[in-house]
Amino acid sequence: MWRGHAAHIHKAINMLKIMIAMLLCMPLLACVEWVRVKHYGVVNLSDFECEYTESSFVNRACYSDEDEILILLLKRTYYAYCDVPEGVFRELIDSPSKGRYYNAKIKGGYI
Repeated sequence: MWRGHAAHIHKAINMLKIMIAMLLCMPLLACVEWVRVKHYGVVNLSDFECEYTESSFVNRACYSDEDEILILLLKRTYYAYCDVPEGVFRELIDSPSKGRYYNAKIKGGYI
């Protein structure tokens, strides 16, 4: 009689362990964000500094100072620009018109 109950208790304890492990790992998984970048592929943004903007054209800018990669969300599509100095990212973020700054300083200037 108790053998059946012991098996159920053992199973319940194992399920509880799995649930606790999942809850402990969840904050780590929530920090990972993957985006599809046109002509570049899928990129993990966890090592990027990202800023949302109020611009109607440049909706988000993400920058990796280690790799000097700027990823921009233009309307609904992400694009990558390589060998971009950090100052360009900062100037874009501080610019009163993100679209004008993009057209003048980034578009066509970086691959």
